[in-house]
Amino acid sequence: MCKIEESTTTPESSGHTIESLKLTLLNEEEEIAKRTRSVFLLRQIGTIEAIDVLVQAMKSPSILLGHEVAFVLGQMQNSYVLPQLVAVMKSTDYHPIVRHEAAEAIGAIGNTEYIPLLEEYSKSDVIELAETCQIALDRLKFLKENPDWDQNYKSDYHCVDPAPPCEENDIEKIKATLIDQTLPLFERYRAMFKLRDLNTPAAISALTAGFNDTSALFRHEIAYVFGQLCNPLAESALITVMQNKDEHSMVRHEAAEALGSIADNDTVVGVLNNGLEDEDRIVKESCQVALDIYEYWLTDEIETAVDDNEEETKA
Repeated sequence: MCKIEESTTTPESSGHTIESLKLTLLNEEEEIAKRTRSVFLLRQIGTIEAIDVLVQAMKSPSILLGHEVAFVLGQMQNSYVLPQLVAVMKSTDYHPIVRHEAAEAIGAIGNTEYIPLLEEYSKSDVIELAETCQIALDRLKFLKENPDWDQNYKSDYHCVDPAPPCEENDIEKIKATLIDQTLPLFERYRAMFKLRDLNTPAAISALTAGFNDTSALFRHEIAYVFGQLCNPLAESALITVMQNKDEHSMVRHEAAEALGSIADNDTVVGVLNNGLEDEDRIVKESCQVALDIYEYWLTDEIETAVDDNEEETKA
């Protein structure tokens, strides 16, 4: 959801307080799009009090909301929340998608003391969790060898990635690594994020090949990366993935949110509107959030155009 994360709107300028955001976030009757906006506004506030509210929301019956909260807590990179993330990762009371995101968040925060824990859970019977822990474990090992990485590398996408981009620049070689399922996931993720950073038509085409992978976690990350890129060249592949009822929920949901970031025509908006009737709750809610993203940025573009027109008239 690159556009949401790049928003310059602050909680203060929008008149939000932690208490008002908490009331919205923890209200199960409230629209999921509004609750999701509250998650990102609390992230912007960034205090311990805001984190405590976010932790409460991970218990929501909405898998989508719990997963978004865990993601945001990792992006905040505050070690204060590590015990809560560990508890969620370990608990079978949480959906595997939420547990996976909690594990990824532990890796994002970057505390190498958690290497033994991730090593243990990388052997979990829950495949989404096990694979995430493998990647998070390799990220922490990478940070142990490169302690200044997070401080020195600043992503153009305003986020903490599960893996650093690889050093290779030849797209065909990067693609070969991306699709080689004999390689560790961490290495293949590095290829994925390098292709994202290149963001050329050839790189987009290479990333699309990742949707043929046997790992649902890998396919979901491909969709997430396309959401960051906001590149219309990925629309067709994302629509195919989202509409595939046999695809894993975590992949379809991520494809829906990516379409919300990219949406620039009636076809995409129509696909998302149809998704509002999907039987899978996480996909249905993701379409609601995606349409909210689309409407937010459409309104912003209209207001910008009006402002520009007024300035030209004055001139």
